Amino acid sequence: MLEIKRAHSSGFPMGSCIALLLATKYPEHVKSLVLHSAFHWVPFPRNLIWGLMWKLPGGKKQMKKGAEFLFQQQYPPTLESFTRQSLAALNFDGRKLLSQVKAPTLIINGTKYQVVSMKITRELAQGIPGAKLVLIEGDHLFHIARHKFASQARS
Repeated sequence: MLEIKRAHSSGFPMGSCIALLLATKYPEHVKSLVLHSAFHWVPFPRNLIWGLMWKLPGGKKQMKKGAEFLFQQQYPPTLESFTRQSLAALNFDGRKLLSQVKAPTLIINGTKYQVVSMKITRELAQGIPGAKLVLIEGDHLFHIARHKFASQARS
């Protein structure tokens, strides 16, 4: 047992939902939150469209193609586990949790992130007391693109 009483919590998209739950259910264990490419709910009709994509013929394959980077990592998800995780994220609604977050919170989102609108991003930041929002030029994977660019610049 590590016996860590408090820790910094960070989440990247669906992980941001999990981090919100952690911070509100166990606030005594969360020192701070850093939420990357974060969201706290998926509005209808986007929810409906994405939900249908998983059920339409060829939809899972199309959704997998959009998240190809996940399937190229060292320990990739199965298509079935990816599907279940995606549907869980679609059904998450953390709007009532935001005002309960007590930990200092930093939200870092890309300005061109098409999955999460700026409206949702700003709602998330405004809903968490004292949250700081940092917008980075880029999409969902702005941190990977910046890392690759920085790595190439150093070479």
